[in-house]
Amino acid sequence: MLFGAWVEAQVREGEGVEAPGTPEQLAVEQVAAKKQPISVHFNVRVDWENHLTDLGDSVGYESAFSGKYINFMLNGNISDKFSYHFRYRFNKITSFGEFFNAVDWAYLDYDINPNWRVSAGKQMVYIGGFEYDYAPIDVYFWSGANENIPCYALGVSGQYTTNDGRNTFVAQITNSPFSTPSFSNGSPKPIPTFNLYAYNLAWYGNYGVYRSIWSVNMMNYAKGKFVNYIALGNRFNIGSVLAVELDYVNRYYLGQGSFFGDFSLIGNLIINIKNRANIFVKGGFDYNDTGNDDVLVGPGAWPYAWPYGGSIVAPKSGYIGAGAEFFPLKNSKDIRLHAYWTTNNRADNFKSHTVAVGFTWLLRAFQRN
Repeated sequence: MLFGAWVEAQVREGEGVEAPGTPEQLAVEQVAAKKQPISVHFNVRVDWENHLTDLGDSVGYESAFSGKYINFMLNGNISDKFSYHFRYRFNKITSFGEFFNAVDWAYLDYDINPNWRVSAGKQMVYIGGFEYDYAPIDVYFWSGANENIPCYALGVSGQYTTNDGRNTFVAQITNSPFSTPSFSNGSPKPIPTFNLYAYNLAWYGNYGVYRSIWSVNMMNYAKGKFVNYIALGNRFNIGSVLAVELDYVNRYYLGQGSFFGDFSLIGNLIINIKNRANIFVKGGFDYNDTGNDDVLVGPGAWPYAWPYGGSIVAPKSGYIGAGAEFFPLKNSKDIRLHAYWTTNNRADNFKSHTVAVGFTWLLRAFQRN
C-alpha cells in the first residue's frame, strides 16, 4: 500500500497546476493532465532444489533454497497510440556496467490502427515454439536449445493482426542473440558485437482448439555467416482440461552440414483441474551432428562461447520430467505452489536428477485503468 501510494503521488505530480488563460493553453494542459493507464507489478519465485549428479564413477548430492527470479514490470500508455513495456530482472545484474543486460525488455509500441503496430527498443527475439515463448519464471526445466540462447535483444518490429484477431504476423530486425555479452562465458577476449543481426518472421495463430507459434529466422553467428531457424510451435487444446504442446526447431548453419543435422523436439502435456491446479509431463530431445570445430571457429566466430562446439546443444541429449502446480486463491493465479522432478542426459556419461518445490507470487503494487 505504501509503495502504491508513492507511485500514485509521482504519477499525479503536477496535475494540480492552475489552468492557463487561453483556450489553446487550456487544451494543451487538459491533454497533459489526462490520466493514462499504468500498472506496476513485482513477480518473485523461490524454490528448494535437490540435485543428484551421476558422473559414472561418482555421485554428488546438492540441495539449497534458491531465489530463482525477482521481476519488476511496468506497463502503461503515453497516449491512445503509444504504449510502453518494461521488465527488469533484479537477479540477473552482476555489475552496474551490465545494468541493461538485466532488462528483459524495454520497448515502445505505436498502434497505427487496429491492425498494424510497430515497436522499437529491447524486445523478445521472435523465435517460434511454445517453450521459448513462456516467461522464464514459468519454466521449471528447459530443453538444451532454449536454455542456451538469449531471447531478448535491441531492435525494431512491425506486426499485422487480421480483422478476426486469429492471426498475427511479425517482421523483426534485432541484434543477433549470438552477439549478446552473456555468451562470452568469461572469455578473456572481447566478443565482437558489431554487424551481427537477426532477421525474423513469425506467425501467431489462434483457432481455439489449435494455436501456433511458427517462425523463420536468419541470424548472424559471425560476420557474413548465418544460422537459419525453422521453428514450429503447436498447441492443441482439448476442451478446457487437456493441452498438448509440440515444438520442432530446426537449425541449419548455411553451407555447413546437413539441413536436418541440428534440431530439437519438445513435448509438453498439461492437465488442468478446475483452474485450481495443473499436472504436466514434459520431455525433449536435442540433436546435432555439426562436429566440434567445423562451424563456429575462427576470428570473430565465437570459438569461446559455444558449450558444444558447432551447436548450442549436445550431440545427442534428452530430458524428461513431471510436476504439478496449485493455486490456493480461488479465481486468482497471483500465488502459485509448485513441485517437479526432472532428469537429463546431456553429455557423455553425465546424468542428473532434480527434485524441487517452491512458490511464485505476484504483487500488484499499483494499477490504474
